[in-house]
Amino acid sequence: MGCAVLTACATAEYRLAENECTQEGLERYPPSVESRYTEEYFWEEVYDGVHCTPVRIGHARSCSVRKSRVLRSRPVWVNVDHNAPPRDAFIRQCAAQKCILLYGNADCKKL
Repeated sequence: MGCAVLTACATAEYRLAENECTQEGLERYPPSVESRYTEEYFWEEVYDGVHCTPVRIGHARSCSVRKSRVLRSRPVWVNVDHNAPPRDAFIRQCAAQKCILLYGNADCKKL
């Protein structure tokens, strides 16, 4: 089982180093947010008719409702921070360097 967010598994010391680097990361790479129109895709189950067996069972035929999955799209607006990837990379690198200096490893683990 992995961690959903990388810093969720980090040591308290690593998170402290990361917090120290965040301010500098925000100064070097300030948020540059753009609202963008895009399409969001999703699967939807739709009614496809009734399917009946050709053979009668007694006086009735066996019938069932048929459904199929269809890929649909809908328009959505999303906010994209163009500086987030380089800012996050800078913060990770900065935190790792602080950890190496203080603990001898990039994870701030006390050995």
